[in-house]
Amino acid sequence: MALYHYYGDIVRRLFIVGGMVMVVTYPFFKDRIIAPAIFSVLAIVIVGLAAGLTNPRQQWVMVLDVCISVLGLVFFEYYAITQTATFEELFFWMNQLLAAIFFAAFYYSVKTLRGSFPQ
Repeated sequence: MALYHYYGDIVRRLFIVGGMVMVVTYPFFKDRIIAPAIFSVLAIVIVGLAAGLTNPRQQWVMVLDVCISVLGLVFFEYYAITQTATFEELFFWMNQLLAAIFFAAFYYSVKTLRGSFPQ
């Protein structure tokens, strides 16, 4: 079965970029993040795992990509809105960047999942 609307490669790249941004910036912002460090590290691992599992043959992975991307979008946008005092703070912009990455991943993962259903 060929998927004409497969965007998993884009989702994979977005997850890798998002995960790398989290890895690189976490040490600088660890004091601003309310959750224990292990949760942040596990989130990075899960995003990387999802990137590695993404493929056009398994619909459950497409569902997983949708779930992870929407959770990332909600989490980082919530942090940007609630944990930042001014727009000049780098913490705000990193959360906005991550929210934008996960928004794009959400869009493309939904398109992929939608395309996987029989017409």
